[in-house]
Amino acid sequence: VPADVEDLAIEFMGQPVRATSFAAEAVADVVRATGLTVEHEQVVEFTPDHPEGATEPHLFLYGRLPM
Repeated sequence: VPADVEDLAIEFMGQPVRATSFAAEAVADVVRATGLTVEHEQVVEFTPDHPEGATEPHLFLYGRLPM
């Protein structure tokens, strides 16, 4: 879930968790920095099947090692 947080204690679907979030562009940049080529990026809205679930974006990256 996009938010400007790092190691934040939150409750997620009734469970205590620690959360860190990055903007989608930052994630793709980190993947590229490892040497992978990002072939495709897609953001899909997802709503968990849980009473406390809220719609959130999921980022999918398709990458490959350079040839």
